[in-house]
Amino acid sequence: MHSYENGLFGITYSPYNNDGSCPDPGKVSSDLKTISGLAKSIRLYATDCSQLESSIKAVESGIDISIYAGIWISNGDDRFQKELEEFVGAVKPLSNRDFIKGVSVGNEELHKNTMDEGKLIGYINSVRERLKSEGIDIPVYTTDTDAKFTANLANSCDEVQVNIYAVFDQTFSSVNDSVNSVFSRLDSVKSKIAIDSQKPIRIGETGWADKGSESSAPTTQEIEQQYFDTFVCQANENNIEYFYFEAKDATWKAGASPLEKSFGVFKDDFSQKLNLDKVLQC
Repeated sequence: MHSYENGLFGITYSPYNNDGSCPDPGKVSSDLKTISGLAKSIRLYATDCSQLESSIKAVESGIDISIYAGIWISNGDDRFQKELEEFVGAVKPLSNRDFIKGVSVGNEELHKNTMDEGKLIGYINSVRERLKSEGIDIPVYTTDTDAKFTANLANSCDEVQVNIYAVFDQTFSSVNDSVNSVFSRLDSVKSKIAIDSQKPIRIGETGWADKGSESSAPTTQEIEQQYFDTFVCQANENNIEYFYFEAKDATWKAGASPLEKSFGVFKDDFSQKLNLDKVLQC
């Protein structure tokens, strides 16, 4: 029997309203109530719009879900410092922090080329030192693509979190082959970074879109459904930790491609898009 009885290990959650504005805490609570019927945990990317604070309030109200937090570092030191203060302000007062499972400092900074590895490691160390000084003992790490994750970067992280997609591959043969390639690439990361067997490694993002195209991979709802079912069931069977990308269609991403807006398990209003029956049984 695998560890995650019924449903997903985790799913990524960006709470923004469709027009890009900030949701109120009640909307976040409603979203997380829906998500908690599917996944054991959420991955956040930032603290803006009080998203961490609102998510914590939802958990404290009785919604059973774990939080893997994020601190956004792509837009300069001022934004970073603001996010760090918001993180500490939300987490430090908690009498029970067991549901705060970790914090990713940045997302795909090397892939996006927003900074070099040395600067990224500096941010990771800065957050770790600050949290230690505040008495907050949780894993601190970053998240990047499997192509960009090095042994040096892994050594600076308490856990290793890599984003791996097959939907961008230049060749496509079948959904099964695409899923297998994701797991093969995860194994390659483990070999490349010579990871300590005691250091957790998980997939930070993987998923499929049902619109748009940036490769030869077909983007239809039928293929998205097949990828969702196949990936989740195989990952659960093999006790692989992962965050499926993403909770809802990202209509809020102004200027993004149709593909980038179409990875949601749910539609942008959290109405049903994909069938959940299979993943809730495997």
